[in-house]
Amino acid sequence: MQHGRAFVVVGVLAAGCAEPSVPTEECGGVEYAPLTGQHLLDEFVLLRPRLVVKTTSRDDQITSLEVSAALWYGDLPIHGTPAVRGANGYECPLLDDSFSATLDRLHARVTHPGGWWCLGTGGSVCSPPAIAFDYAIGREITDPTIVISDASTTIAIPGGNAFAPRTVSPLDPADWALHANQTVIVAWAPESDLDDVDYADVGFTPTVSGTSFGIPSHVVGNSIELSIPDKTGEGLLEIAVVNSTDTNDYGLVRHMTVQQPVTITP
Repeated sequence: MQHGRAFVVVGVLAAGCAEPSVPTEECGGVEYAPLTGQHLLDEFVLLRPRLVVKTTSRDDQITSLEVSAALWYGDLPIHGTPAVRGANGYECPLLDDSFSATLDRLHARVTHPGGWWCLGTGGSVCSPPAIAFDYAIGREITDPTIVISDASTTIAIPGGNAFAPRTVSPLDPADWALHANQTVIVAWAPESDLDDVDYADVGFTPTVSGTSFGIPSHVVGNSIELSIPDKTGEGLLEIAVVNSTDTNDYGLVRHMTVQQPVTITP
């Protein structure tokens, strides 16, 4: 099924006819003249930005922070991201010159202005714009609200505690002296991160020698149960939890990783 109406389909030219003046691109065996133009946010039908915050914590401090957002719109995934009416017909929207996005007074960098993309045999659809924040580690975030706006509208996405460090602590055993073939239970803080989460992504990376390996896990109430395999080593235990908040106006995805030095003995 072909999506969107942003593209002039170029048919087979009769002999002697002039070449089309608009450059074309091929998608799914069909040639298109991709039309684009600047549009205000209130022209993005069913606009619903999706914010992604990735943090890595160690020793109760944030050591890595990535903040990005895609300005999804349209009736995805059923009808894709639709074109909007422009001066030359339907076209894929690009961000208007008045567009801005801020997080605690820091302005976002536009990583993708919009346009069109090809889904191969599924046809072509418009491509949602994307932004990112180059936030310096150690800079305190006093207002975790992401504000996306242009001359037509303003959207505020509350980040809540997404930018706060996460911690893990051993419950059983009561220290980080782990053993091969052992079941380990750890506490994750804040506990609310584990709401509606069934498992954590857990891995071990050696710091001296050896190879990395994954560790099966599942969430039990307010804690995480790890099944240490028949392996040993000294290195970093990385426990990652992903959860999301979805509303009619925006989506917020939190990727939270905690690094913990451990020693695994026989």
